[in-house]
Amino acid sequence: MTAVRRAFSLLEVLLVVAVVASLAGLLMGGVQSARESSRRLSCAHKLRQLGIGFMLHDDARGFLPPAMGGPDSFSAHAWGTPPEMKPYPRPSIGAASAYVFLLPYIGEDSLHAAIVAAGRPVFFSDIYLSARLPSLLCPSDPAPGSHNYLFSIGDRFSGFWPSGTIPPAEDGHFQAGLRGLFGLQSRVRLASIVDGLSQTIAMSEGVRPTSLGIVPRGRPVAGVTYISEDGEAVANDRFAVAWSDSDSPSACLASFSGGRFREGSVLLVSSRSPGYSWQFGRPSYVSFSTVLPPNGPRCNHFFVQGSLTPQSRHPGGVMALMADGAVRFVGDDIESGDPAAADHTTGPSPYGIWGGMGSRSGHDATPLLP
Repeated sequence: MTAVRRAFSLLEVLLVVAVVASLAGLLMGGVQSARESSRRLSCAHKLRQLGIGFMLHDDARGFLPPAMGGPDSFSAHAWGTPPEMKPYPRPSIGAASAYVFLLPYIGEDSLHAAIVAAGRPVFFSDIYLSARLPSLLCPSDPAPGSHNYLFSIGDRFSGFWPSGTIPPAEDGHFQAGLRGLFGLQSRVRLASIVDGLSQTIAMSEGVRPTSLGIVPRGRPVAGVTYISEDGEAVANDRFAVAWSDSDSPSACLASFSGGRFREGSVLLVSSRSPGYSWQFGRPSYVSFSTVLPPNGPRCNHFFVQGSLTPQSRHPGGVMALMADGAVRFVGDDIESGDPAAADHTTGPSPYGIWGGMGSRSGHDATPLLP
């Protein structure tokens, strides 16, 4: 007798499809999680190598490199006025980032030698623009750019630039007010860190904003405008940077809602945002502060003041390189005190545990991290 082959019912087919889809979803989620874990480990490794580099610099030179200073130069009648570019080596403030000083200590000896041989050219010369430094890129950030790692200027939102006529390297009052490990013409020694190497943050992460293409200056795009010369507009999301002449971190917070800056905000074009220029030491390119918590909004003047918040594409926080070379993951929910607190140059940080991590000599009463 011939057996009759029964066909699957529609319900059975739908049930199988649902089970397969669920398993595929679980598998894809696991794959994505594993990939991000791998990218995060790579990011941490690169930060750790940079930590070895600044320790070698401190050992060889007796101090950490400045966030901005040295061979690439500027000139101004007063140190507090917007400078005009000019070639090295006439007396100047210097515009090279800490990366330029670190090159021979992070395995980039040939690039450093080429820069020296070229007479230490200004920051926009081909020798810098053509350089590709994978060691400065975190694989979690797919946007094109030159770097993802930023130097800590501590728990301040102003005072990045002196207001007097004394060169900043010689201005004791200005240098005393620098709270972080890196600053304009700074020469901080690791041995001078009062709050402890393991409790003081040295570097963290920045994210390159997503480009929307070239737009004329001042033309509104989705309710926001863009400052500076015609340039690449960026997506209005948490990785955009708002232009701000205000010192207040609380004003920065108030201008940001629902993962985007409010309508009427003015954003920086991509060429004035973090990750654009590894060699140029202006704070908006290579620095971060410990005022607003990680992955919060970032609002700043190009180089004078602002809330330079570190950001990453890692879920829930940012990678942080401590002054002792250890790499930690700092959550977005870290206690960060009062964003309306006044700027300060001495004493414990008003920005909680997060602010205290940025201060090298705040004399915070309790250990900040376990």
